[in-house]
Amino acid sequence: MKAALQRFLTFRAENVVVEVYWALGLIYVALLVICLLSIGSGALTPQQRTMWRGCVLFLPIVGMGSYCIFSLLRADYSFLRSVGLVRNKS
Repeated sequence: MKAALQRFLTFRAENVVVEVYWALGLIYVALLVICLLSIGSGALTPQQRTMWRGCVLFLPIVGMGSYCIFSLLRADYSFLRSVGLVRNKS
């Protein structure tokens, strides 16, 4: 497994599979678009939206991860109780 990972991460001509890098690029772009759309549709002030968009665009991995954690902490989980996934305290 270690050898396969090293071959994947080295940029020698025999290791480059263009389709894999295109697929990784498309996945990244899709995640970026989804994150930016989520920021735009959220209940945030214009200053917060600008700050989050800047974080996501200029610090991509860190920004997306931080926004994910921020969103999960602010989420309303009451719908889980209505579908029976969370029990009421007894």
